[in-house]
Amino acid sequence: MLKNLIEKGEVFKNFKFSADFLPDYIDNPDYQNWKRGALMFLQVNYPKNSQTEDFNALRDSDKFHDYETMMAILRAFEEFSS
Repeated sequence: MLKNLIEKGEVFKNFKFSADFLPDYIDNPDYQNWKRGALMFLQVNYPKNSQTEDFNALRDSDKFHDYETMMAILRAFEEFSS
C-alpha cells in the first residue's frame, strides 16, 4: 500500500506550476484526494510517529516544496518498513 501511495504521488511532480511572486505549486484536482488517502494510511499505521504529524500539518498546502516534503516522509516510512 505504501509503495502504491508513493507511485501515485510521483505523478503530481508533473503538475508543478509557477506563478509570478508566488511559490511553485501543484495544480491537479486529484492531489487533494491523494493527500487524504496518504494521511489516512499514515494515521492508521503510524499514529504516534512525529512524521505523521508533519504530514498532517502540510495536508492543506499546495506548495511544491511541501509536496516534496510529503513524498520524503512517505519514502522514509517505506525505508523504515523494509
